Amino acid sequence: MKSGWLAILQNEKQLLVHSRNVNNVAQIRAAHNALANRKEAKRKHMECGPKRMREDEQCVQDLSAMPASDELIADFNSAHAAGKEKLTSFLQDRVFSKNTSLHACFPLSKRLTFAKAPCTEKPGEELKARAAEMERNALKAVINTYMKLGDPFPSAREFKTLLCSVSNKGWLQKLICSYLTDLAQNVDAEMVYSVGSHCTNLSTQQPMQNYSFDQSEADTILFSAYAVLRESGYSGPVIIDTADTDAYVVAAAISQQLTGMLCIKRKQETVLCRSLVTEEMADCIVQLHCITGCDANSGFYGKGKSSVYDKVAKSPVAQQQHLQCGDSLDPEEEVVEELFEFTRHVLLLRHVIYGDKKSSTMAEAHAAKWKRTKNKSFIRLPPDADSLRQHCLRANFLAYLVPHPSLKHHPSPLGHGWELVGGRCRPVRHTRPALPTHLPAPGPAEESEEDDEREEDEEEGDDDVQRRRGDSSESDDSESSEAECSDSD
Repeated sequence: MKSGWLAILQNEKQLLVHSRNVNNVAQIRAAHNALANRKEAKRKHMECGPKRMREDEQCVQDLSAMPASDELIADFNSAHAAGKEKLTSFLQDRVFSKNTSLHACFPLSKRLTFAKAPCTEKPGEELKARAAEMERNALKAVINTYMKLGDPFPSAREFKTLLCSVSNKGWLQKLICSYLTDLAQNVDAEMVYSVGSHCTNLSTQQPMQNYSFDQSEADTILFSAYAVLRESGYSGPVIIDTADTDAYVVAAAISQQLTGMLCIKRKQETVLCRSLVTEEMADCIVQLHCITGCDANSGFYGKGKSSVYDKVAKSPVAQQQHLQCGDSLDPEEEVVEELFEFTRHVLLLRHVIYGDKKSSTMAEAHAAKWKRTKNKSFIRLPPDADSLRQHCLRANFLAYLVPHPSLKHHPSPLGHGWELVGGRCRPVRHTRPALPTHLPAPGPAEESEEDDEREEDEEEGDDDVQRRRGDSSESDDSESSEAECSDSD
């Protein structure tokens, strides 16, 4: 049965009336015209395809606003009687019967499972099996199917599609909570379940205010709870099971600040967080990660983290440039300039990535890169000073949150590289117009370039004169010596 007619049967109380609200007349008319004037030529039969099923569903919803005829009402009255008969049979066979379980499978097409229909030699049976398989695949795209505990874990794409719905997120959280609640009754350990700002002890079903944090990121809540656990006097090992890069970076920094063994689970092995980075890099790894790209801050296009990390690990100057980042919410101008200097020189990997050797400002590096490239691409240019300043403000704000895990409420990010647009927090990309309001006069930089070109031309001319004089010196040594003396003079 198609999903559209299934929706009609479920809404039969509204359908089987003679008078109804006539609304969305233009939408109904457009739906009829679109279906009547379709010019798509399809080679194969796609009556049960997902796209056609969705179109049928929308058409049925549009038709629900039209008055029903007597013939249609009589047709669905008979369908309603057949449905009552099926319901009576179901109650007798499943609900009020002791022989058959209520959760037993329904026989569909004389098969007790939903497995793929086997191929048969009869062409008619094979066509029916193929049509049933197509209909099941189409219904999967329309009907929202919930996960069960016995189902295999979906792939990353399927899991992302599942969590696009807010109701699915809430249902999945309830499923996990109920599973852990049953598990906590049989385990001699304290289990704490936290969702957002609510934290509950599953063993006693009592709220735990000391582990409750009203923060926007789950990673920060995780390490805030870890800090509370260490402050309570627990000195045993702690294992974190996560696959987020931000969590790895914060764990490497927190493990050097707090006492106790902190481990993180990576696939099938357990890694000691204290051994991830050295003590020198642990002081600046969070700042480096925030400025080169994290979950809440963008990175630099085409510039990998591993190569930048190797350069910073070998440069004490670059490490020193990151130490003051994140000390306060409002960084001083010196801190921003240090980050600018890092972006120009260290992030440029000593002129290996962008190939810049002479630029002293981001504007010069931006223009020099554009002038050198043959295939012009804006996405691979170094950032301008305006957008880089907002980028550094966001990195400073994120780096400030990590060494302060005891904060119950995070400060507002507005004014620290983010702004409020339409009720949502959006990153500030730039504060100045894209084009300059006026063009400056030629500065000393352009004059120096002209002087360099003149000097190069003069040097080339001197070389030609020396070559001609060198040729004449072969015939007369005395004259060549006099010529050399005159050149030296």
